Amino acid sequence: MTSLSDGLVPLLPRLRPFAWSLTRNWPDADDLVQTSCTRALSKADQWQGGTRLDAWMYRLMRNIWIDETRKRSIRIGQGQKDAAESGKLQTSSDSEKTADAGQVLQQVALL
Repeated sequence: MTSLSDGLVPLLPRLRPFAWSLTRNWPDADDLVQTSCTRALSKADQWQGGTRLDAWMYRLMRNIWIDETRKRSIRIGQGQKDAAESGKLQTSSDSEKTADAGQVLQQVALL
């Protein structure tokens, strides 16, 4: 049985293309491989020897990438924010369309 660190080195040529398939960007893919290897080594006690290391690493990489995309979406303002945290009231720029939509909804409710 090989140790986790011994098994990672021959796996690296397969991890990089998998990371690219997730990120579609080589610098991000390289960062993902590095982060995944670091996380795998720090969580080596969670890997069960004799199981497929590649499958474990692919799952680990996918989960790290999902977490990263969630963080990015919040950082660039695409995440959901609690209304109480918002200092600015979000309103429609075209109040006439909003009024028309309200009238349509009222008419539909009458049906």
